[in-house]
Amino acid sequence: MLVHAAAGGVGHFAIQIARYLGAYIIGTCSAANKDFVLSVGAHKVIDYQAVAFEKELHEIDIVLDGIGGSYIDRSLITMKKGGVYICLPSNNSQGVTEKAKEAGVKGYTMLVQSSGPDMQMLANMLENKYIVPYVSKTFAFEDIPMAHHHIETGRTVGKIVIVL
Repeated sequence: MLVHAAAGGVGHFAIQIARYLGAYIIGTCSAANKDFVLSVGAHKVIDYQAVAFEKELHEIDIVLDGIGGSYIDRSLITMKKGGVYICLPSNNSQGVTEKAKEAGVKGYTMLVQSSGPDMQMLANMLENKYIVPYVSKTFAFEDIPMAHHHIETGRTVGKIVIVL
């Protein structure tokens, strides 16, 4: 499994869940976040600033893409036929389904549907520390604009928290 934006809020959870389920995980992140991504369970890290991942990877079964845009085409060429490509940022996922189909891959954009059993499974994983959230920064409620700006930089490691 390839996880783009592996050090981010979704990526660091995705790695832990995939590892729990027995997947071999490759994460893309900056060199500065390599140790963090390895510490949450990735087997291998690719520095997206130094290496063109699409030249290094082949026969990937699953891609979880937290970036979209040019990463769509670049990721699809790394995948094996019949694989699954999931693009999370809906504002940056144009043509995913069609492009994936042309590449012989199942392509999806983010679809959220509440599921009690899924939430219970995640709660159990959290309770048993199979997944552990990483909070990089805490903001006061009145500092929500600063928190939002921090997230917009695209450089947030793990999650941020707003406190009342």
